[in-house]
Amino acid sequence: MVCTLQQLFLLLVVFGVYHAQANDVCSNETKDRSPSSPSVAIIGCGPSGIAFLHAINLKRKEMEEKGDLDGLSKLPIATCFERASEPGGVWKANRDHSPSGNEANSMPSNETTNMYEGLWTNGAKELFEFFDYTFEDHYNQSLPAYVPRQFVLDYILKRVERNEPDFFSHARFNTEVEFVQFDETTNQFNITIRETNLQKTSTVHFDKCIWAAGTNGLQAVPKSIENVLQKGKFQGTVMHSSSAGDVLSDSIGKRILMIGDAYSAEDLTLQALKLGVEMVYILSRSSAGICLDAVSWPKGDVHILESMALSGVLDGGHGLRFTETHYDRWEEKYMPNDVTTDIEDISAVIYCTGYEMDTSMLDAPLIDAFTRYNKEGFVLEEDLYANWAMSSNSFTESLGDVEPEDWVYSHWASVYPGHYRGLLISNPNMMYMMDGISHIPLLDCDVQAWLLLAHIVGDLDTPSADEMILWNTQTVAKHMQIPISRYQMDLEYKLALMDKVDDEDDRYYALSSERERLVFMQLAQDMRDGSIPHDLGTAEKLNEKGELILKMKEHDHHARWLINPEDSDWKTFRDGDPSGYVSIHTGNVAAPLEKRWIDIDETEMLVV
Repeated sequence: MVCTLQQLFLLLVVFGVYHAQANDVCSNETKDRSPSSPSVAIIGCGPSGIAFLHAINLKRKEMEEKGDLDGLSKLPIATCFERASEPGGVWKANRDHSPSGNEANSMPSNETTNMYEGLWTNGAKELFEFFDYTFEDHYNQSLPAYVPRQFVLDYILKRVERNEPDFFSHARFNTEVEFVQFDETTNQFNITIRETNLQKTSTVHFDKCIWAAGTNGLQAVPKSIENVLQKGKFQGTVMHSSSAGDVLSDSIGKRILMIGDAYSAEDLTLQALKLGVEMVYILSRSSAGICLDAVSWPKGDVHILESMALSGVLDGGHGLRFTETHYDRWEEKYMPNDVTTDIEDISAVIYCTGYEMDTSMLDAPLIDAFTRYNKEGFVLEEDLYANWAMSSNSFTESLGDVEPEDWVYSHWASVYPGHYRGLLISNPNMMYMMDGISHIPLLDCDVQAWLLLAHIVGDLDTPSADEMILWNTQTVAKHMQIPISRYQMDLEYKLALMDKVDDEDDRYYALSSERERLVFMQLAQDMRDGSIPHDLGTAEKLNEKGELILKMKEHDHHARWLINPEDSDWKTFRDGDPSGYVSIHTGNVAAPLEKRWIDIDETEMLVV
């Protein structure tokens, strides 16, 4: 393409404005800025914030190559605020988590989170490999499907810095966002920030705001369990899973308790066994977590306390009592029975109880949708669901027609009332990067970043509020037709299945792939709508890459329970057949581990 002098001049002006504004973020008002380029504040420089900044850079290069001057003038001027001193979010590791003094047997609430040093990925790397920077690009060799945490952090950062060494000049580190308020008079966000190193507070103004602080931002700790430990004066160490660190090493030859039965408990239990912890107890109140599917716990003794709750502290603060529970559908909570189990000599309790979003910096109108959802769930609209019925499926003969609950847990469909695909319906200038539909975090981050950017630059129209609500309702209705999705979303359907269908029924496994297919078709459509330079198909049909990633997701699930009993003394899901993991970008097959995972010392793998 040949540019006229006038076009070339405009191009230089646009680029000059972009770089000047990107590095002068304290006064994001009107100074020298193109009238069509909005200023965007990003809260958080973890994977979500990084993904959005990277999407802008790739979009800019695409527009440069096309000579799209109008598009370039609409690219946002983005500033990322991060209270830590460096990027990475939860993928960073705090190297010293050892409690001291009176903190040893207490659990501080609402602490921020980082991954502990020895963490490995729970999902295969081929599921989240970047389309523009493969693992082979980064490491110049094949790697195993599962890798240590620090490998992924390095991969995330090098992706964005390799062609732009000053990539993070668009970020303000050691800067905490204290308060975000939307001013309807100026139609801008007034954002109060505090530079923690200088103890300096100021207010900056932006046209748009993206909350990218991460759904794993704060430690979630059940107060009922915390109260039992504190009241009984438990003498052992109490930690959240994100701060486990040195606690596992200090527990060699001892007994520890994991509160929770999901991925954190699985990973920490395996790590504890590797380090030489004598015995691990896993408290599973719901009897539904991934730990119950595990058939192999090598090099140690693991006991799952199923359908139980912690009820007391014994033996001068060193033992614990557990009471059997049952779910009361009318009270909608777990109720205790009379049967108890006592366990002696517990040295540490680790909360594997998940995380909470940190939205404390947002004004009430900006988080009202979350508040309402936490209280009410997703309320099914009577006019749209008056004639709703579930289509016939393999469970229909067992269950008949189950009337849905008045509200459902719609986040399983990546739908939050009051939000539309990351936009706040009441104020679409407020945006959120949440857990995505695929539950493959780094892949979801990329897709969400491009989807939000498409709205900002005008590639994707922003629907009316009524249209957004209709889209949400139709999406929830689509997921409610899938038995496994409805099981997760609708309490009435879940209880009906629990009452009438055995846990081991083969129909569960047959129908799980139906849900995964719907999930990836929804993700594929988001990718299309966001114009991301990566394609998995459409909302109606996955392409070859989409089918491959769906197949790998199923292989990833099966790796946990397809372990021969004779191999259970050493084999974990990370030791599974690597040939099932293939890069959708290069076709490379994952390498086998050099030795059994249980025998690997992570420090030996720091240099590849």
